Amino acid sequence: MTVCVRGTSCRRRRQYAQTPLDPLREDRVALCPQEIKRLALIRFIYLQGLEHAGRPHPLSSQTLLSFHDAVEMFLLLAAEHLNVSLTRGVTFEGYFAEIQSASGVQLPSRPAMRRMNSSRVNLKHHGSIPSTSDLDQFRADVTTFLTDATQLVFQADFSDADMIDLVTQRTAVEKLRDAATHVGQGDYTEALALLSEAFDGLLKDYADRKVTAEGASPYTWWRTEGAILMPLRGRREHDPELVKRTDLMLDALTSMQQAMRVVAMGLDYRRYARFEMLVPQIVWYMTGAREVRPIPGLVVGEDDYQWCRQFVIETALHLAEIDFDLDLPGVA
Repeated sequence: MTVCVRGTSCRRRRQYAQTPLDPLREDRVALCPQEIKRLALIRFIYLQGLEHAGRPHPLSSQTLLSFHDAVEMFLLLAAEHLNVSLTRGVTFEGYFAEIQSASGVQLPSRPAMRRMNSSRVNLKHHGSIPSTSDLDQFRADVTTFLTDATQLVFQADFSDADMIDLVTQRTAVEKLRDAATHVGQGDYTEALALLSEAFDGLLKDYADRKVTAEGASPYTWWRTEGAILMPLRGRREHDPELVKRTDLMLDALTSMQQAMRVVAMGLDYRRYARFEMLVPQIVWYMTGAREVRPIPGLVVGEDDYQWCRQFVIETALHLAEIDFDLDLPGVA
């Protein structure tokens, strides 16, 4: 995506290029950072709609509301980007007409979006539940609209709009980008492992930056560093049964602390449980070597990766929203 120089008006900075979707219109306004964030939010809501589509009927009807919100937000952004002054109380159908009248841009899929809007009105205001086949059609129509309209209005790929731009934790961003690289190579196991590391890093970073007067974190109930039982791990000179029981206890304490952090930080534990069931196990050795162990028999693909990636990004945004830095020992 093309980004405006900071401090430059989104509507004044222009680029000149022809687009095959609209060869008559040569001037285009480059996307500014705020518009990129809004477009990323639109895609985020669209992806939530895709997630709702996987629910059993009629719960899957929620997907229609998410799709409608995403399309309506896109229409408003497109109008502002094209410097179109909308009439007060403009209707859903009016967006298409006023954008075309004022800017000459004829947005695609207008009849399909009209049908989607009518179904949404029937659902929300009249309790008429759309069928599964209708929802499948709306999913295809909205995907086509957002893909084609983003290219037409912004000369950008809708799939490139990413909420990762709003993630502030640098290490998490790096791992998210590395994961995308591995997906491009077809390596979903490593990609999911990187997402797991990004998630763990987000929780640890949040916990470590909150320190009580006693030097502990309210989000840390036990520390692995220097733990009295850690030297027993893998030591052959000890009783094998004792080592086995110690390993099980340490693993349980680690899992319990992670689960307690998830709950204490206000995350959805059910979604976390699904995330943990999808990502591979990562083993770190004292030498610093790292081993990724795929889950035997589990075949992961694009849908699993996208769900896990969205969960990590949502976690990052949630923690940023409720974040605070408090180091009481450092105050003294």
